[in-house]
Amino acid sequence: LCLFSCTNKSKKIIIKGDIDGLKNDMILVYGADKNGDALDTIYAKDGEFIYRAPVDTFTQVTLLFKNMEECVIFADKGDKVKISGDISSPDLLKVDGGDLNDEMNSFKESIADISKSTSKLKKEIYSSYISGNQTKYDELLQSPELIKAAKGIKEKAAAFIRSHTSSLVSVYLLNKYFVQEKNPDIAAIKELSNKLSGS
Repeated sequence: LCLFSCTNKSKKIIIKGDIDGLKNDMILVYGADKNGDALDTIYAKDGEFIYRAPVDTFTQVTLLFKNMEECVIFADKGDKVKISGDISSPDLLKVDGGDLNDEMNSFKESIADISKSTSKLKKEIYSSYISGNQTKYDELLQSPELIKAAKGIKEKAAAFIRSHTSSLVSVYLLNKYFVQEKNPDIAAIKELSNKLSGS
């Protein structure tokens, strides 16, 4: 029984969060299984939470906050990670624990100024979405400020990929900022993916 218990513990990832401004919000979690499609929920209390999930291999876990912003975490069985920062900039939350999370933090630091410059606009976009004001929502998504910021972040993502050709963070960034676009730039995707190497 003791050995079985120890084995179970070693196959879990533990995610601790201490996020300013999060309060008692609910967070959606997906990816914490071998297929990458498990869905779960975290209930924060005064901005703090602890989430445990059984995994049998390396995985990418994504936390989705109520403002539709996400935070990605790279973890393997037995890993413990900590998330900190401010919920007003969820795309800049710091994840401590592991080399890949350090690399992701490095990318986040490179886009911090761009991201912060659009924080007010993102709040307006979220408010218009929640209120059902589709016209305003569409207009805000096409605002020159947001388009310029998105272009700047894509340039930073491309630079990161070119300088981290064997990193799984590069695969994530390629998917997030290039593949998942409404009108993907196929030439850019091919150019960047051809630079990737390793397993």
